[in-house]
Amino acid sequence: MGIPLTYGGALASAYFTNRYVQTRNYTRGDANFVSSGVGLGLFYWLELFALLEPDTYRGNILLGLATINGGVFLADRLVQSVDMTQGDASIIILGSAAS
Repeated sequence: MGIPLTYGGALASAYFTNRYVQTRNYTRGDANFVSSGVGLGLFYWLELFALLEPDTYRGNILLGLATINGGVFLADRLVQSVDMTQGDASIIILGSAAS
């Protein structure tokens, strides 16, 4: 049951992401910053997984989906009012990785 749900969620995620991104007007720096939100969400997922130690497979998947999508959502909200250049995004991403 878990494998079809995982693949179904991945396909649905690709569809909804495509619909969402088509309405956005990103510069290259904005796009790099938003895609770095995936890495940040993945890092938070690993940290929370180590802290909470979910017992079920479903709990682990839900935790991963919430943190990774949350990272992208927060990064998208941060770039809405700012037009970043490629250099701006690179410096912010390097600073985030260093911390």
